[in-house]
Amino acid sequence: MIRKLLFLCLVGALPFLTSCDKLKGDQGEIGPQGEIGPKGDPGEPGDPAGAVQFSTDTISTDANGSLSFGLTLTQDVASSVENGVVLVYAKSSGYWFPLPGIVPFGTEISNFTYAYGVENLDLNFLMFQLDETPKKRFFNNIRIVVVPAQNARLNGNIDYKNYEEVRKAFNLAP
Repeated sequence: MIRKLLFLCLVGALPFLTSCDKLKGDQGEIGPQGEIGPKGDPGEPGDPAGAVQFSTDTISTDANGSLSFGLTLTQDVASSVENGVVLVYAKSSGYWFPLPGIVPFGTEISNFTYAYGVENLDLNFLMFQLDETPKKRFFNNIRIVVVPAQNARLNGNIDYKNYEEVRKAFNLAP
């Protein structure tokens, strides 16, 4: 008896559960845009960069196409390396190229990848040339950009393969 009563109540309530759009009729056009409101007060200054950048200046690989160096980090940066995003860019012939990837050197190109590790506050960086016959290569600069996880997530619309876009988004020095 109770089941029949509940079933009848449910069936009786179905007309009330449908969308009300059918009852509104045709929708009109969107109205004109309103006036621009007053400019708000500036907020508190935030983190000037949101990322940390390391730069090597002119550097070259060895005859086997490898290069390695170390950096000493602060505790905050070390935890960002472990929990955030590490981006690497190589500058050759005046242009930035994302790594891993291909970097041109005049009329030749080389393919590079990298690896890194953090031990205590030391970042050990290794870069390898993946060419069949590696050569010594000279770079105008290598930049390592460490983006904390929170900042990478908040800036999801950045093209991380484009160094200039990353630099501008995180207010990094040119």
